[in-house]
Amino acid sequence: MDVTFKNNKGEKLAGILEGSGSKGVILCHGFTGNKDEPLLKSLAKSLVQAGFLVLRFDFSGNGKSEGKFEESHHEKEFGDLLCAIAFLKEKGCDSIGLVGHSMGGEVALLAGREVKLSGMATLSTPVHLSAELLLKFAMDWAGKKLSDEFLEVVARTDLIKAVKNIKAPLLVIHGKNDTIVEVEEADELYGNANEPKKKVIVDSNHNLLKDRAKVIEEVVLWMRKYI
Repeated sequence: MDVTFKNNKGEKLAGILEGSGSKGVILCHGFTGNKDEPLLKSLAKSLVQAGFLVLRFDFSGNGKSEGKFEESHHEKEFGDLLCAIAFLKEKGCDSIGLVGHSMGGEVALLAGREVKLSGMATLSTPVHLSAELLLKFAMDWAGKKLSDEFLEVVARTDLIKAVKNIKAPLLVIHGKNDTIVEVEEADELYGNANEPKKKVIVDSNHNLLKDRAKVIEEVVLWMRKYI
């Protein structure tokens, strides 16, 4: 079911809500991505089959959501995610988990530091942000130049500090052939996380599609265990 809700800037965010029940999972796409990425659609289908209410949505400035891409930095997307969590709570969810791919995982980590969650999973997620790389990827993948504010937010975002303050059970999944985010970042993310935690390294590259079945299996098992 197509749904919309507003962020704290009054911008309308587009989402898809599937499944039912009081246990919810929110799927967060990566930089320049959207809610309809193949991995997220497959994850949503399997999570629904496992009995969860699943929300996947476009961050502001991405996909079908309102807002400017150039302004959709980590702090703004963090605000979007808080509104998505509130939306699921309004739908009756009393236990919520987050799954984030790449930058979506970074935003999930920022939320996990601030909000009580039942479980989390990061997929191909870095812990060291590079303004130089984000500038390159923004131009190569979206044909856009990032705002000065975006780069200022990157400079002051401390994901290691966020990870250390997360209490929710954390699953870290990464591909050993990821050439965009080196697998060592997954090791550092896992090393700074609190228990309970688990790290899974697969053969895939950044999009994890080669090992999609394994990734989905691990995420579903983790969410079933803790949500």
